[in-house]
Amino acid sequence: MTSNARLANESLKLPKARDVPPRRMAPALRLRSLILALAGAGRNREGGRYVAARVALSPEDMPETQAQYKARILRYVAGREPLPLLAAAPATLNALLADVPPALFARRPAPGKWSIQEIVAHLADDELVGAYRIRLILAAPGTAIQAFDQDVWAETGRYAAADPWQAVALFRALREANLSLWRRLTPAEWERAGVHAERGVESIRDIATYYAGHDLNHFAQIEAILAAAGPAPSHR
Repeated sequence: MTSNARLANESLKLPKARDVPPRRMAPALRLRSLILALAGAGRNREGGRYVAARVALSPEDMPETQAQYKARILRYVAGREPLPLLAAAPATLNALLADVPPALFARRPAPGKWSIQEIVAHLADDELVGAYRIRLILAAPGTAIQAFDQDVWAETGRYAAADPWQAVALFRALREANLSLWRRLTPAEWERAGVHAERGVESIRDIATYYAGHDLNHFAQIEAILAAAGPAPSHR
């Protein structure tokens, strides 16, 4: 990793990733997914993991619920103001990817886990969703906020074939547009809220905070993939 990436991440105090397991855990994760699928488990749409319907698991093996996922995302923010984190995110992402070998972008860390290019494509799509939601809430407070299945979006959006640098550029452009709007909001507008289909009432401030943590969560996943791949070979 470059010194720029390390400095950017240190400024944001990135926690370690939980969502990219060691390679030796991959068979166990595949087995758990199979058990949950056979048992008729449901799946959260935006974040979270499989939610078992009729499977008894030990506490440490219990899949993450939507509420647990949201709580973990917000822990990345740790009470900090979201706007500085949101503003720093595009540069942090660019620094993380600056020295990634092209072949590593498409490498998945484990079956069922996203590659770096899939993570970046998701960040761009999610920023597009957020842009729509905050504008919808501003225009019609109390409006219903539809959830979406991020795995279906990854499939239908062809994340696995996405150009990561095009996704980075889209993420940056959308984030700058959202920041421009956020910075012009009045205190009362920050508290306008909609009703998310899975997370309940969310104000525009809640959405901004959630997105700041969401960035950091995925940056930590990218860091874990890079760490597992080891240092890039030097060319002399």
